[in-house]
Amino acid sequence: MKEFNHNPGILSRLPCDLHYLIEPARKYGKYQFDNDIDRFLDAISPSEFKELENLAYIIRVRGDYKRVNNWLDCYDITEYEESAQLYYMFGVLDAADIDFE
Repeated sequence: MKEFNHNPGILSRLPCDLHYLIEPARKYGKYQFDNDIDRFLDAISPSEFKELENLAYIIRVRGDYKRVNNWLDCYDITEYEESAQLYYMFGVLDAADIDFE
């Protein structure tokens, strides 16, 4: 599993009302590959799973997923490590079957 820099870097350029995604992206966006995600989800604590559910709920009710995707179009994950963290965080939510759309 690739270790990411924990500096929010380019994520600080998210619109202010999306800054709630910075810490979860830094925490959960380090799981990039299926094997890493599977190991994480196999060992996830109930409180972490609840944290992911709560995060997904907020994203869903606010309709923020589309906005994040639009932002990622400007800050490509191949150019910005922190953008990749945000992108991979959604991969974790998806792998956990937690609805965020």
